[in-house]
Amino acid sequence: MEDPKSYLRRLQAALERHAKKCFYYPCCGSDFSYPLRHFSKWCNNFIFCDWMPGGKGSFLDQINAIQVEPPEGIPVVAPDSYGDCLHRGEVYDLANMEGILREFFPQVPSTLSRFLVAPSVPEKQYAELWITDSEGETRFVRVSWLAMEGVNIYWKLFTKRRLAPRILCLKHWGGDDESWTPFGEWEGHLRQLVQNSCAESEFLVARKRDHNWPWKRRVAKFTDWDEEPVVMWAQETKS
Repeated sequence: MEDPKSYLRRLQAALERHAKKCFYYPCCGSDFSYPLRHFSKWCNNFIFCDWMPGGKGSFLDQINAIQVEPPEGIPVVAPDSYGDCLHRGEVYDLANMEGILREFFPQVPSTLSRFLVAPSVPEKQYAELWITDSEGETRFVRVSWLAMEGVNIYWKLFTKRRLAPRILCLKHWGGDDESWTPFGEWEGHLRQLVQNSCAESEFLVARKRDHNWPWKRRVAKFTDWDEEPVVMWAQETKS
């Protein structure tokens, strides 16, 4: 078992080396398998984030179902081999939003602030595994699932290090206009963190007509992922 305090160091080091191959998906729900199979040709480091409790079982079930035998001569890595490598206190430190609210969103009402600062049941799981992608290729991926709030995690993993994931997935809106963080809204909270990171994602993934971010050049379309088409967008090339 690895040093229980090393998970964040490992993840942050991997992001600093390979942020251009990272897929970040806040408000993911239990939507793990499809992104892993369809985006592993672009990314090999996947971070799924959703602060709703109860996703751990679904995550491990899907990881176990999707993993395949590695190429000959490479040992199998158990999907939950790093699942408990972060102490409970460190989980709460990672999930705690006191810093981001103080620095970026001091205007948040106190009732909402108290709820955000003290998250209910933060958890994390981490897996390294081989999968078969949607084109039949065998690929190695690193996958983190964080039962935590997505804007805060973006700040801690990307903005503070002037990084951005290669693909930012906003397939789930994250709430209505009255909520803390409507991800599909360019004027929402996540946009401020993206702009403060000094780096922007190469691609944006969202349901068609369900965002107003300035990524408008269509790269790919996925018609079998949701009840309506999901599109992968890039920013318009500057002339």
